Amino acid sequence: MRMNRSIWAIVLVLCLLAPIAALADAPAAPAVDTAALEARVGVTAAQAAEKYPNALAKNSHGDVVKAVQAKLIELGYLDDIADGAFGNKTLAAVQLFQEEQGFAVTGELSALEQYYLIDAVPLTRTEVIISKADPSNIASVQAALNALTIRVTSAKVLVQSKLNKATYPDMLTAVVQNDTSSAITGYTVGFLAFDANGAAVQILTQYDETAYYEILGDAVDIRLAAGGSFGSSYGWRLQENHGIVYLIACVQSVTFEDGSTWENPVYSIWKEAFAEKTLDESLRV
Repeated sequence: MRMNRSIWAIVLVLCLLAPIAALADAPAAPAVDTAALEARVGVTAAQAAEKYPNALAKNSHGDVVKAVQAKLIELGYLDDIADGAFGNKTLAAVQLFQEEQGFAVTGELSALEQYYLIDAVPLTRTEVIISKADPSNIASVQAALNALTIRVTSAKVLVQSKLNKATYPDMLTAVVQNDTSSAITGYTVGFLAFDANGAAVQILTQYDETAYYEILGDAVDIRLAAGGSFGSSYGWRLQENHGIVYLIACVQSVTFEDGSTWENPVYSIWKEAFAEKTLDESLRV
C-alpha cells in the first residue's frame, strides 16, 4: 500500500456519512414552463402533439405507454416491466420523473413531455441527482454520493491494539461498494477527520512528518468483484495520539479490470462541503 496526500484547496467542482437524507430535502426547482421545455426538447408543443396527440395518465394503454415505460426503466425511474398498461407503479415513476426533472408534478404526461422522454435525451436519474449536488446543501451532496454505483458505505478508525500501538497502530479504513458490472483492481479514496466536537483534524500517518486535512489512500492490486465490497480490514496506518473520533471517506477514482478508469464527479463537491469545516452533529456516528 502507498499513501498519497494533498493539502485541501477550494475547488470548483463519493462516502457514506449517515443514512442518506431524501433528495426532497433540497430546495425544489421551479417547474419548467412550456417555452423552456420546447427549447430543451427542440420542438414546439404543437409539433409534439402531432406525434403524440393524446395525454397519458393512469389507466392509459398502448404502444406509447410501453415506450414511456421502457424509457423510465432505462433512466432508473421505474422498476417494473414495460407492458403498455399505465398503472400505479408507472404513475409513481412518472411523478418522480416530473419532480426530479423540474416539471409540474401532475402524474400526467403531456405531448411535449412524452416527446422529451421518448425522443430526446433526458438525463438519467443518477445524472439529475448529481447535477443538483451543492456543497452548501449537505443533503444534496449525500444524495448524489448515494446515487453512484461506486461509493464508500462506511469509514472508521480501526483499532488494532489498545496497548501496543507502535507495532499495531490504528488505521484509516473505508468499505467501498462496487455496484457496477465490472471488477475493480484499484482505487483511490479520500479521508477527512474530525475530533469529538466535530472540528476538522489534520491527519498524520505513521511514516509522515506533516499532517494534512485530506489524505488520499491508494488501494492497489486488489480485486473488488462486481456487486461486492472491500476494505473492512484494509487500511492506512496512523501515528499515535491522532485525535480522530469521526472519519468520513469518499472514492476519488477507480481502475477496472479491463484497464479503464472512472473519476468520481462528486468528489470535489464532497471535499468542498466537508473539508476544514465542523461536522454536523447529525453526521457524527
